[in-house]
Amino acid sequence: MGLEIPRLSPSIAKILLQKSPLHAWNAHRLLGGKGSKPSAAQIKGSAVDAIVFGGTVPDCSKAVLEEAQAIAGAVKDELDSRGFIHGIAPGRTGKRPVLGA
Repeated sequence: MGLEIPRLSPSIAKILLQKSPLHAWNAHRLLGGKGSKPSAAQIKGSAVDAIVFGGTVPDCSKAVLEEAQAIAGAVKDELDSRGFIHGIAPGRTGKRPVLGA
């Protein structure tokens, strides 16, 4: 995979609003900052995102992974019930595709 592009995450946005752009820049792991240790909620959110949209599931405990899989299953079911289907080309099913892996 190529070079990662810095993106605005909720954590960086919070720093940006509560402190300063310099603090946010220095906190961002791709902009020279060390970043911070992710919280349990951030790890679970990253796992759900990876399961639903593809990607690498972060290292986490079995309990967190099982909860993330349950949440991801509910998300996929909800997307399907609303007419989105993961990974299927438009026109083949009459449903709108969800971008991802």
